[in-house]
Amino acid sequence: MEFNSWVDHMTTPPGSDDWDITDGAWSLSGEPSQQDLFSAAAPYNFGHFNDPEITKDLNDIDSTKAEDSTYRKAAFIKYQEDMNKKAYVVPTAYAINYTPVNKRVVGMTLDYGAMNTWSEIGVSSDKMATK
Repeated sequence: MEFNSWVDHMTTPPGSDDWDITDGAWSLSGEPSQQDLFSAAAPYNFGHFNDPEITKDLNDIDSTKAEDSTYRKAAFIKYQEDMNKKAYVVPTAYAINYTPVNKRVVGMTLDYGAMNTWSEIGVSSDKMATK
């Protein structure tokens, strides 16, 4: 099934309830909250997973108490333990991006905040690196 049709099928009743297992992909946001993927109202909660314990965990992660990093860390650990028990999502692949460069490359950054990456990149020598 073509991707846009799959998304429509997964998010629009009655199609959204007529499958047993599916394979999809998404990436997490820079903010580690999981509300946008796993809350009952999340647009990318394709499995329509709704569990009171997970809802409480998600709300704890994003509560005002979570402004204390120790509290938020503990809330995340509990959430991860609960999600592992329920096995709602089973990862089948994990991608790591990398950009190899040699020592003569200068000005290279992969920082998310970098705005002029390509105008800042250069080389420190006209001679080709041999090692």
